Amino acid sequence: TSLAVMIENRTVTQDVALRVVKAVFRGLTHLHKHNVCANVRPENILINRAKISGDDNEVIPMQIALVDYGLQNSTQQLSRMISDLEDGDDDDDDAEKSNEELRRAALQKLPSERQLIAAPEMDVNFVAHKAIDIWHFGILCLQLFDAIHGTGAIATLKSYRVITQEQIDALLKKLRKEGASSTVGGALDETSETLLEIAESAVRIDRDHRQLTL
Repeated sequence: TSLAVMIENRTVTQDVALRVVKAVFRGLTHLHKHNVCANVRPENILINRAKISGDDNEVIPMQIALVDYGLQNSTQQLSRMISDLEDGDDDDDDAEKSNEELRRAALQKLPSERQLIAAPEMDVNFVAHKAIDIWHFGILCLQLFDAIHGTGAIATLKSYRVITQEQIDALLKKLRKEGASSTVGGALDETSETLLEIAESAVRIDRDHRQLTL
């Protein structure tokens, strides 16, 4: 099944979240060594849960795969949609739309599973880049944090017309406080802390400051 389905069905546990993060980190590290960009989002993370073989009762461990390295195709489609929006409407209001507004409009026209909280540089002139993978890895960690704690972090990011670093930093501070307050001991568990630390390193407006960490 895909991680997206597990998030929707609220079946993501801390163990699953940590295993997913480790697997995606290893996958991105390997791909980036070969100058390949990925397409990091829950729909493209497939999970086979651990199970017991019927023949000899052998335990088959959980398997996690990052699939669909077609981000370049997706962004080319996005650029075409933005171009269509720019050329297809002569109203004054549309003519004054910023690249950010056009980008958001185009993203809304994509199938729902391709909608994303895009890195700031994903505009008309977008070219696939490792830094964009790192941004999406950070967003994935926030989605997993949401799935565990139900904090609404993703909805908050989607509500911003233009995301600033100040908003990101304030959100991460709020998530750490809310996550800690929801625990018995008043402190974040190790998995949740890991998710937020990765997001702090990855979800940076300046792509030169993004780091792929674990």
